[in-house]
Amino acid sequence: VAFQIDHSDQSSTFAGNVSVPALVASADIYLNDGYDTANRYLHLRKNTANDGGIVMSSKTGSNNATNDWQIVNSGGTRDLHFYAYGLAGNALTLDRENGNAIFAGNGQFDTSLKINAPDGGGSPAMTAIINMHGYEGRGVGIKMKDNVNSASSPSDREWFVGTGYNTSGFNIGYASDGSQSSYAAQAKLSITTAGNATFAGTLT
Repeated sequence: VAFQIDHSDQSSTFAGNVSVPALVASADIYLNDGYDTANRYLHLRKNTANDGGIVMSSKTGSNNATNDWQIVNSGGTRDLHFYAYGLAGNALTLDRENGNAIFAGNGQFDTSLKINAPDGGGSPAMTAIINMHGYEGRGVGIKMKDNVNSASSPSDREWFVGTGYNTSGFNIGYASDGSQSSYAAQAKLSITTAGNATFAGTLT
């Protein structure tokens, strides 16, 4: 049977492929609705030079519909982009060649972030790496607030570890109010590029 209509629910079943110039659905579209034990794929095929993807839109009442997100396999580079219309740019880009992920804004990880380097049999000089690149000698480092999320008596006290603001040296800084912990005035330990160290307090 090439084509069958179920009179009980008015569903249609085609034995082969169905080609349509455009598809407009007023309800959900299901692939493998019967949960058959087989791999299923939704194929979107395009010319290499052209984009292809999914656009998600929304609207309220009689207002005009607005586009919210676009997941697009770009032409040319063939990278995968998560385009945010509110941002007017890519919120996330996944590189097809090397798997690198580029985020447009800040990222948040709840509880922990793990950088794992499995032993692949090589002998690199470095394995697990965090690279932080700045500009114009401005602060680059790690800021730690150990009390900001406390249920009772939270505070913004903050430690800083890295190259401080307007200095090429290495600093460990502290600010009880979380303000400008990377500045030289807040440094508790400073190490110059020559290796000279300065402690702000008593050395015991």
